Amino acid sequence: MPRQPPPSLPPAPDDTLLERQLRDSRTLEDAPEHVIQRTLAALRTLQQQQRRTQPAAPSGLRQRLLAALSFDSAAATGLAFGVRSASAAPRQIVCSVGTVDIDLRVEPADAGRLQLRGQVFGIDGACAVVLQRDGTTLAEATLDAQGQFLLPAVPTGAATLLLRSDGAEIELPALDLGAGT
Repeated sequence: MPRQPPPSLPPAPDDTLLERQLRDSRTLEDAPEHVIQRTLAALRTLQQQQRRTQPAAPSGLRQRLLAALSFDSAAATGLAFGVRSASAAPRQIVCSVGTVDIDLRVEPADAGRLQLRGQVFGIDGACAVVLQRDGTTLAEATLDAQGQFLLPAVPTGAATLLLRSDGAEIELPALDLGAGT
């Protein structure tokens, strides 16, 4: 039996033709207008149902977060420091919660009072800094553009520092603002 020649390969495809076919296959047609309108109506109905079933949050409600103490120089041992460094250096307290970090410096001020100077990282926008003792406000400040604040001439003793921004309040661990700080 005579041998048949091998089948010939199809001609090489035209790259331009393949590119156009690929582009055409990726082109999505718009959904028909009546389908779009029905989908939007269904979404509006769903949103209305959710609003009816979810109670509205009272105005002024804030999320309250408790910051964790990361560092307090008053608790650091003096073994790593020389005699000269043990002098009147400001006390440093660092606290964190989520993506917010608070660096607080406690320094002596006039007449046996203290000055609290700090910087808050991770809060954008307006933020009030409030120092309280037993629910009574001792001092208050707002953050500047760099997130810094100053509470001058605060009394010594136990206190709580709060950061208040839109919808959230961050409470630092209780501070012992002793005269020897």
